[in-house]
Amino acid sequence: FQEDKSDSDDTVKFARAWFGKRWETVKTVDKAYTEMYAMMDVVWKIANYYDIHDTLTRFNELEGTGKTAEAIEREAGEQTRLSNISFSMVPKAIRALEKVPVLYIAPYYYEAIRSPIGSFILGARYMGEASRATNPEAKALMYKKGGLRMAGAATAISGIAQMAASAVLLMMAGKPEDDEEKRRARAELGASFSKFNT
Repeated sequence: FQEDKSDSDDTVKFARAWFGKRWETVKTVDKAYTEMYAMMDVVWKIANYYDIHDTLTRFNELEGTGKTAEAIEREAGEQTRLSNISFSMVPKAIRALEKVPVLYIAPYYYEAIRSPIGSFILGARYMGEASRATNPEAKALMYKKGGLRMAGAATAISGIAQMAASAVLLMMAGKPEDDEEKRRARAELGASFSKFNT
C-alpha cells in the first residue's frame, strides 16, 4: 500500500474497495510499520558496530596489537558492513533486477543470504585471531565472540535453507489430483531434507 503505487494498479484498487473509508488509516499504519522496520534495521547495525568495536578495542588492549583508535573504528565499520544487511554490498546485476516488477525484492533476498554468510566468515576470522593470540584473555575473548558469531550465522543459514526447501516442495506440490507416486516422491524428499537439517 505504498503511496508511490499508482491508483490504476489493480492491487491498490482492490485494497481501496476492500478497506473503503479506512483506506487512509491503512496507508498511515503501513507507513508507520515501514518506518519502524527501517529504524529497527538501523538500531541492529549500530548495536552490531559497537559490539564489534568493543571486541576489537579490548583485543587490542589485551594482545597489544598496536592498532590506533581510528584503525579500530575503520575495521569495526568494515566488519559491520560484512555481517549486516548492507545494500552497498549488492552487485549491480542483482540491483538491476529491482526494475522487474516481480523481482524488485531480489536485492533484499541476496543480502538476507549474504549477511549471515558474512557473519560466519567474521566468526571464523575471530577464531583465527584467537588461535594466534598469545594473551590468554585475548584468546578467550576471540574464541567466545567467534563461536557466538558462527553459531548465530549457522542458525540463520539453516533457517534460510529450510525456507528455500519448503518453497521448492510447495512448487513441486502440484495439483491435488496428482498420482500417488508423485505424492510419495515429494514426501520422501521432505523426509530426507528434515533428516539432513536436524
